[in-house]
Amino acid sequence: MYEILIETPIRWLITKTLDKLFSGGVNLHSLRSFRDRNEIFKKKSELISDSDLFKFYGKEDHIISHASGKTDFLPACYFIKPQELETRIIKLRWSAEKRKLSQDTSDFTAPLLDELSKATIKKKKHIFDGEPFCIKSIQKSKNKIEICIARCSYFDSLRTHFSADVILNGTTLRRKLASENQKLPDLGSLELTWHMGVVGIIETADNKLILQQRSKNVANRPNSLSASCSGTIEGNDMLELEEDFDGRERIYGGLNRECIKEIGASFSSRENLPTFLGGIREYYRIGFPDFYFYSKITRTSDEIKKYSKTAEERSEFYNLAFFDFNSAEFLSNPITKRSDFDKRVISINKILQKRGNITAIIGLSLTYDFILRKANNE
Repeated sequence: MYEILIETPIRWLITKTLDKLFSGGVNLHSLRSFRDRNEIFKKKSELISDSDLFKFYGKEDHIISHASGKTDFLPACYFIKPQELETRIIKLRWSAEKRKLSQDTSDFTAPLLDELSKATIKKKKHIFDGEPFCIKSIQKSKNKIEICIARCSYFDSLRTHFSADVILNGTTLRRKLASENQKLPDLGSLELTWHMGVVGIIETADNKLILQQRSKNVANRPNSLSASCSGTIEGNDMLELEEDFDGRERIYGGLNRECIKEIGASFSSRENLPTFLGGIREYYRIGFPDFYFYSKITRTSDEIKKYSKTAEERSEFYNLAFFDFNSAEFLSNPITKRSDFDKRVISINKILQKRGNITAIIGLSLTYDFILRKANNE
């Protein structure tokens, strides 16, 4: 799947024009390059659509979505299905050895690392090289899913997962890592960092689904409708990993921290634990692993609007969007209320197909499927 790619003024003009159209609200359908892009290297990137991603990773078990009213495939797959945790716990094991990229990947993406280092010195885009947690390996047995975690370089993630389609030496990292069997690289392999992401979908006490309208000034996924909250596992999230502690609580503890920073309210509490929707590998970022959760919180939409005004990371989004969801009404009478619930979900999905990034699209689809399973007592 190797292809010589050459940057030209025409390509730059096309990219700039499409970017302007997307920012203005024009529907670019499945052009993933603008929904989920990283701003830092966008002028040097190949344009990628969902259909391209399905060609690269055609033999993966794509996530099936019913949120549109019909059956669709999403450019992502599971690495942990929610049903797998019905009889298992997640066991987190710590490795003190910091994650390093393979020499081949490191050499190939070295020009991007140089640009990131220069941007840090000039204080552009407010970026710095942190050390988030990453997945070093994952093993599944009858009673547990053991994930070995380590530290990695955030810049290593930015120059790999977040820059898969940047053109370097006539090709891209995605094409360089493409396999003939149309599969993603193995989770934990040295070609990438696999730093751990968390994504939350929130329904308020007054039955509204929260989405973020991200700012044009953020580096990742600007100008798009995004999940209620999202981020990475970092800081003190993984300290003191007890042998008998379910690592799932550690993971959504990190999501809770991100939620407070972004919208000023907790994602969950011990009295109201969130629902695990799955461990997801996103194709656009070459299998980047995210843990998805859904939570019905005790705060109303008006309270969230108030709290978000003083949130620490309020600058990351223009505003919060609230959509009628009302899962409680549907669950109270699934037979008679199914049609109304489906209409609400389809309405949200139509908006996301125009303006949503992949976190919102996947989040809505997984949440919808969870609510349907709950209604059927599955």
